Amino acid sequence: MIFRPWFKSLREALAGTKRTRVVMVTAFAFAWLLWVGPAICEPIAYDTPEWRKEIAHGCLPYHRLVRDDFPIDDKAHSRYAMYTTGFFHYHYKYVCSGEEHHVVVRITEWKVRSGFDRNKSSRKSWFKFVERLLPHEQGHLDLNELHSRRVAQMELGELPAGEGETSAQALKDLQTKLKALSNRTSKDGQAEQDAYDTETAHGTNKPRQLAATAAIQKRLKKAGITYAAESNGDQIDAASEPKTPLDEAGRALNKNR
Repeated sequence: MIFRPWFKSLREALAGTKRTRVVMVTAFAFAWLLWVGPAICEPIAYDTPEWRKEIAHGCLPYHRLVRDDFPIDDKAHSRYAMYTTGFFHYHYKYVCSGEEHHVVVRITEWKVRSGFDRNKSSRKSWFKFVERLLPHEQGHLDLNELHSRRVAQMELGELPAGEGETSAQALKDLQTKLKALSNRTSKDGQAEQDAYDTETAHGTNKPRQLAATAAIQKRLKKAGITYAAESNGDQIDAASEPKTPLDEAGRALNKNR
């Protein structure tokens, strides 16, 4: 259903939102959703060259969404009033071993960066209920983070290995297996995003949205996941100087607006 600026009710407007999308890239940087139970997450170092590069390109660390996270774009995602895009980017290193005509490629280092893709998220200029819808959109980003953190914590032994007669063949086999894993887990993760939209009527059913938010928050707490700008669960003082890459990115984006 296509939603126009002249909608008659808040329910109609809020229904024109879209579930979180995940950026999929190949080779040494790619993404997927994985449906697994929560586990304690290690603190993430955001003040790194890799994260600064992500931020410079509009891929921000996981955080509490606000109105200004969503650039106005009346042409993008024309069917939806708001559109939230999450991301998680992976990088791996590998080593080749084996004998003649049987080479095995195993992953030796596995890293992930995840959060909010501002470049592919947007809202319509005529949409007036942004703050009311933010809790629903936050839920999509929260689910993305839960899945991505679990993927980041996969043991090296859980990841596929490539095999072939040569190093090139083994590496290609590894990449093929990773792509297959990406496709399978992305499909499973999307199913939860879709179920969330159905359960909450895209955020328009307030009691169900509150219940869904509470359930997601419980999972985040159990997994030890906090916003990038938080320390021990406390928000950083907005009046203080930037202390994280997210703070710096926020100030830079505000200057550019």
